Amino acid sequence: MYTFKDGDIHAYQTQARTITLVKGNSSVLYPFYTSSGLNSNSKETWFPWMGYVDYPDGDSSKGEVYMVKPVTRSVSEEPAAILKKYLVDKAVATCISERPATITQLMKEKLGPEAALLFDSGMELDDEIIKTIKEHYHAIANSFISRMGNDEALAISCSLGGGEWDKYPEMRQEIMNANATAKFIKPIEKLTYTESPIRVMTEPEKQELIDFKGIVCTGMVKRSHAEMATHMEKIIREESQRYVSTYFIQEKKKFPTSEQVNELVHLTHARELRDKYVGSVSHLVQTERHKEANQPDGDMNPH
Repeated sequence: MYTFKDGDIHAYQTQARTITLVKGNSSVLYPFYTSSGLNSNSKETWFPWMGYVDYPDGDSSKGEVYMVKPVTRSVSEEPAAILKKYLVDKAVATCISERPATITQLMKEKLGPEAALLFDSGMELDDEIIKTIKEHYHAIANSFISRMGNDEALAISCSLGGGEWDKYPEMRQEIMNANATAKFIKPIEKLTYTESPIRVMTEPEKQELIDFKGIVCTGMVKRSHAEMATHMEKIIREESQRYVSTYFIQEKKKFPTSEQVNELVHLTHARELRDKYVGSVSHLVQTERHKEANQPDGDMNPH
Protein backbone atom coordinates (compact mmCIF):
# COMPACT_ATOMS: atom_id res chain seq x y z
CA MET A 1 0.00 0.00 0.00
CA TYR A 2 1.18 3.52 -0.80
CA THR A 3 1.60 5.51 2.39
CA PHE A 4 0.97 9.23 2.03
CA LYS A 5 3.53 11.49 3.69
CA ASP A 6 2.00 13.00 6.81
CA GLY A 7 3.41 16.44 5.97
CA ASP A 8 1.90 16.56 2.45
CA ILE A 9 -1.74 17.64 2.65
CA HIS A 10 -4.23 17.72 -0.23
CA ALA A 11 -7.14 20.17 0.13
CA TYR A 12 -10.15 20.07 -2.20
CA GLN A 13 -12.11 23.22 -3.02
CA THR A 14 -15.82 22.50 -3.55
CA GLN A 15 -18.65 25.02 -3.93
CA ALA A 16 -19.66 24.27 -0.33
CA ARG A 17 -16.34 24.15 1.56
CA THR A 18 -12.65 23.47 1.18
CA ILE A 19 -12.04 20.07 2.78
CA THR A 20 -9.10 17.82 3.57
CA LEU A 21 -8.03 14.79 5.60
CA VAL A 22 -5.11 14.85 8.05
CA LYS A 23 -3.49 11.94 9.87
CA GLY A 24 -2.84 12.95 13.47
CA ASN A 25 0.23 11.91 15.44
CA SER A 26 -2.13 9.50 17.22
CA SER A 27 -2.78 7.90 13.78
CA VAL A 28 -6.42 9.09 13.85
CA LEU A 29 -7.61 10.28 10.41
CA TYR A 30 -9.38 13.64 10.81
CA PRO A 31 -11.58 15.24 8.12
CA PHE A 32 -11.20 19.06 8.19
CA TYR A 33 -12.94 21.99 6.50
CA THR A 34 -12.40 25.74 6.30
CA SER A 35 -15.12 27.77 7.98
CA SER A 36 -17.15 30.37 6.07
CA GLY A 37 -17.36 32.36 9.30
CA LEU A 38 -21.14 32.77 9.09
CA ASN A 39 -21.84 30.73 12.24
CA SER A 40 -18.40 30.37 13.82
CA ASN A 41 -17.21 33.98 13.31
CA SER A 42 -13.82 32.38 12.54
CA LYS A 43 -13.57 32.68 8.76
CA GLU A 44 -10.92 30.55 6.99
CA THR A 45 -10.08 28.66 10.20
CA TRP A 46 -9.73 24.90 9.77
CA PHE A 47 -12.19 22.92 11.91
CA PRO A 48 -12.72 19.13 12.14
CA TRP A 49 -15.90 17.44 10.92
CA MET A 50 -17.07 13.84 10.82
CA GLY A 51 -16.62 13.29 7.09
CA TYR A 52 -20.34 12.81 6.42
CA VAL A 53 -23.61 14.75 6.30
CA ASP A 54 -27.03 14.43 7.94
CA TYR A 55 -30.33 16.25 8.35
CA PRO A 56 -29.97 19.23 10.73
CA ASP A 57 -31.33 18.18 14.14
CA GLY A 58 -32.92 15.17 12.43
CA ASP A 59 -35.33 17.43 10.51
CA SER A 60 -35.82 16.11 6.96
CA SER A 61 -38.73 18.43 6.08
CA LYS A 62 -36.60 20.87 4.06
CA GLY A 63 -34.73 18.19 2.15
CA GLU A 64 -31.41 19.68 3.18
CA VAL A 65 -28.33 18.01 4.67
CA TYR A 66 -25.32 19.56 6.38
CA MET A 67 -21.81 18.59 7.40
CA VAL A 68 -21.84 16.84 10.78
CA LYS A 69 -19.54 18.45 13.36
CA PRO A 70 -18.01 16.57 16.32
CA VAL A 71 -20.09 16.45 19.49
CA THR A 72 -17.01 15.66 21.59
CA ARG A 73 -16.00 18.60 23.79
CA SER A 74 -12.68 17.75 25.42
CA VAL A 75 -10.16 20.53 24.73
CA SER A 76 -7.96 20.77 27.85
CA GLU A 77 -7.96 23.72 30.24
CA GLU A 78 -4.44 24.85 29.31
CA PRO A 79 -5.06 25.46 25.57
CA ALA A 80 -8.60 26.72 26.28
CA ALA A 81 -7.15 29.43 28.55
CA ILE A 82 -4.63 30.40 25.85
CA LEU A 83 -7.40 30.70 23.27
CA LYS A 84 -9.56 32.86 25.54
CA LYS A 85 -6.61 35.17 26.26
CA TYR A 86 -6.62 36.14 22.58
CA LEU A 87 -10.16 35.46 21.36
CA VAL A 88 -11.70 37.25 24.36
CA ASP A 89 -9.23 39.51 26.19
CA LYS A 90 -7.24 40.75 23.20
CA ALA A 91 -10.29 40.81 20.92
CA VAL A 92 -12.26 42.96 23.40
CA ALA A 93 -9.37 45.42 23.79
CA THR A 94 -8.98 45.69 20.00
CA CYS A 95 -12.73 46.12 19.56
CA ILE A 96 -12.91 49.00 22.07
CA SER A 97 -9.90 50.63 20.43
CA GLU A 98 -10.87 50.22 16.76
CA ARG A 99 -14.72 50.23 16.96
CA PRO A 100 -15.43 47.84 14.04
CA ALA A 101 -18.65 48.26 12.02
CA THR A 102 -19.74 44.69 12.80
CA ILE A 103 -19.93 45.53 16.50
CA THR A 104 -21.74 48.80 15.76
CA GLN A 105 -24.42 46.66 14.11
CA LEU A 106 -24.38 44.27 17.08
CA MET A 107 -24.97 47.21 19.47
CA LYS A 108 -27.91 48.34 17.34
CA GLU A 109 -29.46 44.87 17.43
CA LYS A 110 -28.79 44.19 21.12
CA LEU A 111 -29.09 47.60 22.79
CA GLY A 112 -30.68 49.93 20.24
CA PRO A 113 -29.58 52.81 17.98
CA GLU A 114 -28.37 55.06 20.82
CA ALA A 115 -25.87 52.44 21.99
CA ALA A 116 -24.72 51.97 18.39
CA LEU A 117 -24.16 55.73 18.01
CA LEU A 118 -22.21 55.89 21.29
CA PHE A 119 -20.03 52.95 20.27
CA ASP A 120 -19.40 54.43 16.83
CA SER A 121 -18.60 57.90 18.23
CA GLY A 122 -15.34 56.78 19.81
CA MET A 123 -16.42 58.12 23.20
CA GLU A 124 -16.04 56.25 26.51
CA LEU A 125 -18.36 53.26 26.69
CA ASP A 126 -20.77 52.49 29.52
CA ASP A 127 -20.78 49.21 31.47
CA GLU A 128 -23.71 47.72 29.56
CA ILE A 129 -22.00 48.15 26.19
CA ILE A 130 -18.71 46.71 27.49
CA LYS A 131 -20.60 43.76 29.02
CA THR A 132 -22.31 43.09 25.66
CA ILE A 133 -18.96 43.22 23.82
CA LYS A 134 -17.40 40.75 26.28
CA GLU A 135 -20.36 38.37 26.00
CA HIS A 136 -20.05 38.48 22.21
CA TYR A 137 -16.37 37.52 22.20
CA HIS A 138 -16.85 34.92 24.93
CA ALA A 139 -19.46 33.26 22.69
CA ILE A 140 -17.01 33.28 19.75
CA ALA A 141 -14.24 31.77 21.90
CA ASN A 142 -16.51 29.08 23.34
CA SER A 143 -17.72 28.18 19.85
CA PHE A 144 -14.11 27.99 18.61
CA ILE A 145 -13.10 25.68 21.47
CA SER A 146 -16.20 23.49 21.14
CA ARG A 147 -15.80 23.08 17.38
CA MET A 148 -12.24 21.77 17.78
CA GLY A 149 -13.44 18.69 19.69
CA ASN A 150 -10.14 17.60 21.23
CA ASP A 151 -6.53 18.69 21.77
CA GLU A 152 -5.20 16.91 18.70
CA ALA A 153 -7.71 18.47 16.29
CA LEU A 154 -6.89 21.86 17.82
CA ALA A 155 -3.17 21.24 17.25
CA ILE A 156 -3.79 20.16 13.64
CA SER A 157 -5.83 23.30 12.95
CA CYS A 158 -3.00 25.32 14.49
CA SER A 159 -0.49 23.49 12.27
CA LEU A 160 -2.53 24.23 9.14
CA GLY A 161 -2.75 27.94 9.99
CA GLY A 162 -5.11 30.46 8.40
CA GLY A 163 -8.11 32.21 9.93
CA GLU A 164 -7.72 33.04 13.63
CA TRP A 165 -4.19 31.58 13.64
CA ASP A 166 -3.05 34.20 11.11
CA LYS A 167 -4.92 36.91 13.00
CA TYR A 168 -3.23 35.99 16.30
CA PRO A 169 0.24 34.54 15.50
CA GLU A 170 1.23 34.70 19.18
CA MET A 171 -1.77 32.50 20.03
CA ARG A 172 -0.63 30.03 17.40
CA GLN A 173 2.87 29.91 18.88
CA GLU A 174 1.56 29.39 22.41
CA ILE A 175 -0.64 26.48 21.29
CA MET A 176 2.34 24.95 19.49
CA ASN A 177 4.31 25.06 22.74
CA ALA A 178 1.56 24.13 25.24
CA ASN A 179 1.99 20.82 27.10
CA ALA A 180 -1.44 19.53 26.04
CA THR A 181 -1.02 20.25 22.32
CA ALA A 182 2.72 20.29 21.48
CA LYS A 183 2.84 16.50 20.98
CA PHE A 184 0.09 16.76 18.35
CA ILE A 185 1.57 19.55 16.22
CA LYS A 186 2.07 18.45 12.60
CA PRO A 187 5.07 19.51 10.49
CA ILE A 188 3.01 20.52 7.45
CA GLU A 189 5.48 20.52 4.56
CA LYS A 190 3.08 21.16 1.71
CA LEU A 191 -0.61 22.09 1.37
CA THR A 192 -1.85 21.58 -2.19
CA TYR A 193 -5.24 22.97 -3.22
CA THR A 194 -7.25 21.31 -5.99
CA GLU A 195 -10.52 22.67 -7.38
CA SER A 196 -13.15 19.95 -7.12
CA PRO A 197 -16.59 21.38 -7.99
CA ILE A 198 -19.75 19.43 -8.70
CA ARG A 199 -21.62 20.00 -11.96
CA VAL A 200 -23.59 23.20 -12.57
CA MET A 201 -27.37 22.74 -12.14
CA THR A 202 -30.42 24.74 -13.12
CA GLU A 203 -32.59 26.11 -10.30
CA PRO A 204 -35.34 23.51 -10.90
CA GLU A 205 -32.69 20.76 -10.76
CA LYS A 206 -31.29 22.09 -7.49
CA GLN A 207 -34.70 22.00 -5.81
CA GLU A 208 -35.73 18.57 -7.12
CA LEU A 209 -36.09 16.00 -4.31
CA ILE A 210 -34.27 12.73 -4.98
CA ASP A 211 -33.45 9.56 -3.04
CA PHE A 212 -30.19 10.02 -1.14
CA LYS A 213 -28.14 7.35 0.59
CA GLY A 214 -25.09 8.68 2.38
CA ILE A 215 -22.83 7.27 5.06
CA VAL A 216 -25.32 7.94 7.88
CA CYS A 217 -28.23 9.72 6.19
CA THR A 218 -30.91 8.16 3.97
CA GLY A 219 -33.99 9.87 2.59
CA MET A 220 -35.37 12.48 0.20
CA VAL A 221 -32.93 15.35 -0.33
CA LYS A 222 -32.69 18.28 -2.74
CA ARG A 223 -30.55 17.29 -5.71
CA SER A 224 -28.05 20.11 -5.09
CA HIS A 225 -27.52 18.95 -1.50
CA ALA A 226 -27.47 15.25 -2.43
CA GLU A 227 -24.85 15.59 -5.15
CA MET A 228 -22.63 17.85 -3.04
CA ALA A 229 -22.92 15.51 -0.04
CA THR A 230 -22.04 12.44 -2.12
CA HIS A 231 -19.09 14.32 -3.62
CA MET A 232 -17.68 15.48 -0.27
CA GLU A 233 -18.11 12.12 1.47
CA LYS A 234 -16.38 10.45 -1.49
CA ILE A 235 -13.42 12.86 -1.37
CA ILE A 236 -12.79 12.06 2.29
CA ARG A 237 -13.20 8.31 1.76
CA GLU A 238 -10.81 8.25 -1.22
CA GLU A 239 -8.26 10.45 0.56
CA SER A 240 -8.23 8.00 3.48
CA GLN A 241 -6.85 5.32 1.16
CA ARG A 242 -3.55 7.22 1.00
CA TYR A 243 -2.93 6.52 4.68
CA VAL A 244 -2.44 3.55 6.97
CA SER A 245 -4.59 3.92 10.10
CA THR A 246 -6.89 1.91 12.34
CA TYR A 247 -9.00 4.95 13.38
CA PHE A 248 -10.76 6.73 10.52
CA ILE A 249 -13.41 9.09 11.93
CA GLN A 250 -15.70 8.84 8.89
CA GLU A 251 -15.67 5.05 9.25
CA LYS A 252 -15.77 4.87 13.07
CA LYS A 253 -18.52 7.52 13.25
CA LYS A 254 -17.02 8.55 16.59
CA PHE A 255 -14.82 11.53 17.40
CA PRO A 256 -12.10 10.62 19.94
CA THR A 257 -11.66 12.51 23.20
CA SER A 258 -8.40 14.17 24.24
CA GLU A 259 -7.87 11.32 26.71
CA GLN A 260 -8.22 8.74 23.93
CA VAL A 261 -5.81 10.44 21.53
CA ASN A 262 -3.26 10.85 24.31
CA GLU A 263 -3.39 7.09 24.86
CA LEU A 264 -3.16 6.47 21.11
CA VAL A 265 -0.17 8.77 20.62
CA HIS A 266 1.72 6.92 23.37
CA LEU A 267 0.92 3.59 21.73
CA THR A 268 1.98 4.95 18.33
CA HIS A 269 5.25 6.24 19.78
CA ALA A 270 5.93 2.91 21.49
CA ARG A 271 5.22 1.06 18.23
CA GLU A 272 7.60 3.34 16.33
CA LEU A 273 10.36 2.73 18.89
CA ARG A 274 9.78 -1.02 18.69
CA ASP A 275 9.86 -0.97 14.88
CA LYS A 276 13.01 1.15 14.94
CA TYR A 277 14.67 -1.30 17.36
CA VAL A 278 13.64 -4.34 15.29
CA GLY A 279 14.91 -2.60 12.17
CA SER A 280 18.26 -1.81 13.80
CA VAL A 281 18.69 -5.40 15.00
CA SER A 282 17.78 -6.76 11.56
CA HIS A 283 20.30 -4.43 9.94
CA LEU A 284 23.00 -5.52 12.40
CA VAL A 285 22.28 -9.21 11.75
CA GLN A 286 22.39 -8.69 7.99
CA THR A 287 25.69 -6.78 8.29
CA GLU A 288 27.28 -9.59 10.33
CA ARG A 289 26.06 -12.23 7.88
CA HIS A 290 27.47 -10.20 5.02
CA LYS A 291 30.84 -10.03 6.78
CA GLU A 292 30.84 -13.78 7.39
CA ALA A 293 29.95 -14.48 3.77
CA ASN A 294 32.91 -12.42 2.61
CA GLN A 295 35.46 -14.00 4.98
CA PRO A 296 38.16 -15.98 3.05
CA ASP A 297 37.86 -19.76 3.49
CA GLY A 298 40.52 -21.06 5.94
CA ASP A 299 41.29 -24.07 3.69
CA MET A 300 42.27 -21.80 0.85
CA ASN A 301 44.79 -19.75 2.85
CA PRO A 302 48.41 -20.20 1.69
CA HIS A 303 50.69 -22.06 4.11
